[in-house]
Amino acid sequence: MKTVRFWPTPDRGGLGLFANQSFLPGETLGYYEADSNSVYVNNSHDPNAEMVFDREQHLWYLRAIKVIKRGKEITIQYQHPAPIPERCLCKAKNCSGWIGVK
Repeated sequence: MKTVRFWPTPDRGGLGLFANQSFLPGETLGYYEADSNSVYVNNSHDPNAEMVFDREQHLWYLRAIKVIKRGKEITIQYQHPAPIPERCLCKAKNCSGWIGVK
């Protein structure tokens, strides 16, 4: 499995996940136990990855949905509704400015 690495993202106020190698669409970037709180994948309205749940193994897989070049931040689009909307800092062209608002 290829590797990813956590790096600070000061422009987004915290940590981010960055690719140590390039990934093609459909490749698995990593997997995490379902109850893990240690995954720092930032939101984007133009994501390059997605989280996929494997019910049999009880694991979350992080999978590329676009080409991700080495050094690029890995992002997903948060799908949960937020009880209190949060400001989005993703800077994507289609960003609504909010997380958890449809």
